[in-house]
Amino acid sequence: MRIYPAIDIIGGMCVRLVKGDYSQKTTFAENPVDVAKKWESLGAEFIHVVDLDGAKSGELHNFELIKKIAESVNVPIQVGGGIRSLDDIDKLLEAGISRVIIGTSALENPNMVKRAVEKYGDKIAVGIDAKNGKAAVKGWVEVSDESAIDLAIKMRKIGVKHIVYTDIDTDGMLKGPNVDAMRKMVEESKIDVIASGGVSTVEDVEKLVETGVEGAIIGRALYSEVLDLPSAIRAAKDMEYSVEDFISELKFDGYGLIPAIAQDAVSGEVLMCAYMNVESLKLTIETGNATYYSRSRKAIWEKGATSGHYQKVREILVDCDGDALVLKIEQMGAACHTNNYSCFYRSFKDGKLKKIKTGNNIGQGVIYDVYDVICDRKENPKEGSYTNYLLNKGIDKILKKVGEEATEVVIAAKNSDNAETKYEIADLLYHISVMLVNQGITWDEVFDELQKRR
Repeated sequence: MRIYPAIDIIGGMCVRLVKGDYSQKTTFAENPVDVAKKWESLGAEFIHVVDLDGAKSGELHNFELIKKIAESVNVPIQVGGGIRSLDDIDKLLEAGISRVIIGTSALENPNMVKRAVEKYGDKIAVGIDAKNGKAAVKGWVEVSDESAIDLAIKMRKIGVKHIVYTDIDTDGMLKGPNVDAMRKMVEESKIDVIASGGVSTVEDVEKLVETGVEGAIIGRALYSEVLDLPSAIRAAKDMEYSVEDFISELKFDGYGLIPAIAQDAVSGEVLMCAYMNVESLKLTIETGNATYYSRSRKAIWEKGATSGHYQKVREILVDCDGDALVLKIEQMGAACHTNNYSCFYRSFKDGKLKKIKTGNNIGQGVIYDVYDVICDRKENPKEGSYTNYLLNKGIDKILKKVGEEATEVVIAAKNSDNAETKYEIADLLYHISVMLVNQGITWDEVFDELQKRR
């Protein structure tokens, strides 16, 4: 999927509207040419430009400015707004525009669209803006009786290859795209769809990828900096992050540091809080051992290098603002220099500060650990492994063991033998985990189902 950063123009300036409402206008930049250069420098492959003055009036109000944008960048430009005739199309294409988007005319004058497609082929796209499923025209100020999907099908039949489909109710709202509407348009129109409206997160981009749209237009989210263009492009193309990409998006403080909280990957217990700079974070990623920056010593230090209490990093979590990290770790020995498992071994509650026991908070995290080991056995069989024996025997043997262990739990509980009951429950959970791995089900899916029943 391709990302199209947007440049909407009113009065020669770069703006964004909310739900297409001209009275809800925010000006983001006075020079759209500079904005286009910025999008190109950040990796844009195609830029989406709309003459909002033209969309409302039916004339090319900002033609000279749009021509200057095309001359200032080396990436293709698609332009919509105010295009009502073949002369308008000729004028824009001769000015270096790569693709022209016909909007209102598609509904009011389909014969003109047909002639344009016959002359220019896939350089012609049609913009379909929908409100409650109906096609809107004249800069979204009027809504027709024709459904957006029916209009898209008509356009395909006359040779149009691309449509820009905007859901007016989500446009400029930063609340996510209308994924269902986009998927339905792709499936029913059988045409290349460029989605527009509501995209504000990487997750929104990923959801649109799954709908099968050819591209996604992003505007307000980029200008408001709630989403950056490189991240959107990577998500659209399912590209892996390099270490440099990951670190470049983090927000280090004025001293070049970022807080890092170490959390036990199995129990979820918070063990310590330290700081990292770019170098120590790179070392952590490269070696797999938590490496921090000491503010007092002004030096990088690897946790456990002198004590042997290493922290093996399984995963790094990033907070919503990109200015704090959580390291999901396997702790070797005690995390705290006081020999407590966690540095957070004191609790302030009800006006009292007292020492608490740490390192015994197993919780549900251990079930994930067991599940991961079973998955590893499946991918990397080990001679003599009971887990591999069960997996090799198949589902019937696994289910038989689940049934046997469930019966043993019942017997132990009936005998009021608490120690035996705990032992048999652990056996049952292990065998259920083997069954889940065999069936391709995760514990998260099970817990989600339980959550629905709360």
